[in-house]
Amino acid sequence: FDHKAWEGMLWAWWWALVFLSWAMLLGSLFAADADGMGLARNPGWLLSTVCCVASCAVTWELSASYFGGFRNAMLVTLPGTALNIADTASDGLAAGSVVAASMGGASKIEEAWQEVVSQSILPFHVPLWVVALFAWCCGGVQMLWAAAHLSSGKPDEAAMAADSMGFETFTLLMTPNADDEEVSEAERREAENQANERTVWKFLLRLFLENIFQLHLQITTLGLSLALVGWDGAARNMMLSIFLSSFFLILKLSQFAWIVWSKWGKLIDIEKVGLGSAGICTTLLVAYAAAKFWALFG
Repeated sequence: FDHKAWEGMLWAWWWALVFLSWAMLLGSLFAADADGMGLARNPGWLLSTVCCVASCAVTWELSASYFGGFRNAMLVTLPGTALNIADTASDGLAAGSVVAASMGGASKIEEAWQEVVSQSILPFHVPLWVVALFAWCCGGVQMLWAAAHLSSGKPDEAAMAADSMGFETFTLLMTPNADDEEVSEAERREAENQANERTVWKFLLRLFLENIFQLHLQITTLGLSLALVGWDGAARNMMLSIFLSSFFLILKLSQFAWIVWSKWGKLIDIEKVGLGSAGICTTLLVAYAAAKFWALFG
């Protein structure tokens, strides 16, 4: 597998994903139908655009697998790539829908948000659209992380970049195949260590910095919208984004827990305390989000 020949395409996809994220945010912000009550309703062409980009990404990975060799794990990584891109795009759609709904002068959802915030322990009040944009910007950190690794020009760094961007099949192709008899035991251990490192960074960047924050914000805004106008198209779109965030959150948390469990005996005390605390904190945040979601329908 010629790494250099495909790193240029990774840069092209990096720009494409940055453009997609901005397009979803701005498209939802300016094209969504905001009635001043609940969430703004996104037009159908935005969702169609997400499906087209995700299909193109999977097709590109399939073409890469033709040159790099098919592996059984690709049956999982190929749909994983499509869902990663859909998750990134849905965050932009959700943020744009919230901003479009809350920035109007007579926005009911912004009034409801301010009422909720006024009853909290926060010493200051933040507009809902500011929180939505901040949550969307958190997702951009992993793209900056990917760009930093792509700039190094090293194969293992490019694999980290591809994984940060959500291209799971391409990441797989850029690492040694453990089933290949020509791969030495040292290369297998190195590939395993790199995979563990990528999972830890996905925990920090995608799960902790993006998915958990987005999940809590989306559940809160969905609850406000349901209280104001009930079920509508905008609420169903937000449910899709909540589903994707929840799916990836549980998946990445499970991967992180498995790695920590398998390496626990080799960790020093400070690493055990840090990783254990991170796992407990994340589990509590997930449980709290689940409780909030259950309260909407319980």
